[in-house]
Amino acid sequence: MRAALVISDNGIKIAKMVGNKPLLANIPLDQGIIDDGQVKDEDKLKAVFLKIARQFSLAQSEVILGVSEKYIFSKTITVSDHGSDLEEKISHEIESYSPADGNTYLDWQILEKTENQETVFVVSARGNILDKSTAILKAAGIFIAGIEPVSFALARHLPKQPPPTAKTADKEGGEKAETPSQTSKGQAALIVDLEENETILVIANKKGKIELTSVLPKEASAANELTNEIGNMRAFYEKRDGKDETAKIGRVYITGAAAENIREQIAVNLSTTVDFLSISYPVAKREEALSFFPVFALLDLPLTFPKNHQHVNLLPADLSRLVDKKLKIAKRVHFARLATAFFGALCLFYLAGLVFLLWNMFSLQDQIARQQEAMKKENSVKVREQVKELNREIAAVKKFRENKTSLLETLSFIADKSPGGLSITHYTYNVAQNSWTISGKSLERDQLLGFGQTLETEGKFTKVNIPLISLEKKGSANFSLSFEGSKK
Repeated sequence: MRAALVISDNGIKIAKMVGNKPLLANIPLDQGIIDDGQVKDEDKLKAVFLKIARQFSLAQSEVILGVSEKYIFSKTITVSDHGSDLEEKISHEIESYSPADGNTYLDWQILEKTENQETVFVVSARGNILDKSTAILKAAGIFIAGIEPVSFALARHLPKQPPPTAKTADKEGGEKAETPSQTSKGQAALIVDLEENETILVIANKKGKIELTSVLPKEASAANELTNEIGNMRAFYEKRDGKDETAKIGRVYITGAAAENIREQIAVNLSTTVDFLSISYPVAKREEALSFFPVFALLDLPLTFPKNHQHVNLLPADLSRLVDKKLKIAKRVHFARLATAFFGALCLFYLAGLVFLLWNMFSLQDQIARQQEAMKKENSVKVREQVKELNREIAAVKKFRENKTSLLETLSFIADKSPGGLSITHYTYNVAQNSWTISGKSLERDQLLGFGQTLETEGKFTKVNIPLISLEKKGSANFSLSFEGSKK
């Protein structure tokens, strides 16, 4: 994850992409912590960086540090017949511009390359400006992956030009529609970055490569001084490359703390349209999209190790090698984490499956045990009911056997005492209750009544009952009679 910092005497600007949303912040610094780029109070600055690192999670981020034109030296030089010692010749060319102690952060961008020579834009920064800052950032746990001049970040974000067009004539002399031109190759651009402490001016050629930079201090950044400086830069650049028509400045952009009145004044002075450079992602305020654009532009600095001089990265060679190692280690750690997470997920899935199977097995065993117990209980109940029923039947049989003599005697008594006009067609004996039910046909009602009285008196039976329906009619009628066994 990338983050970008720009440090000034008054504060620290931060830009970080969180998903598709930029996180922007301006952290003010107490007066005296940094003065003219020099760190005066290391402890306080470290405390600020520690707070920033926690607040914006910079410990795991690749941080790009932006450097103002105020603290760098830049120059376009041409090196001829360099062979394989280009770096040595470039160092020799800028030796007179380097500080006495020779401690510089150096890199260059190749503008043009031919068979015998190369045109390069050389950038160097004083070590006494960057050394303390990088050391304090490192002590605060902030990983510096690149150091880029703000001007290069701005030039890298110049909008792409539309394909140039040219009108062509048809055979009859009329004009046809515009078609892409084969000769026009674009135009140079001017960028104006208005900051709180300074104004940075950048001229980029038609290929987007920086050709000229300038910086105006705050006290000289008024509208009149600014337009005068822009006019001087433009005249110098176009005069230097006057033979090339495409070298003329055809595009102008303004960013930073840009005001509408300044944009209009520059447009009038240059007689051209002036556009804003702002963050394309949605932010809270339009002013933030402009003022934070220079630090936001640092986020996509291409990191190459070793340096390929297509982009400027002022990070020293030893730190670049360290960054390269850290990035490789970070990639390996990231891969290891992904692999660990993947195999960990597989292990968790396996454990979850194993736990589920074990739980299912114990659950099934428990269900089987409960079913077996239930079956045992159910079988026991059935057996008890069957035993009860069997005992009842056995008791009935025993009682029948015990009452067998009495049964025969009763049948014999009924046969002997039945009157002539009464015929018995059916009888039922209930062994358990020792009760009888007799049904048949009687010729006379008096005969049936007499038979009932005989059963009760002579046979000594109890509860002799003749239903009224059997006594309703005189003469022949079907009857039903019941009684209980004889008394002992």
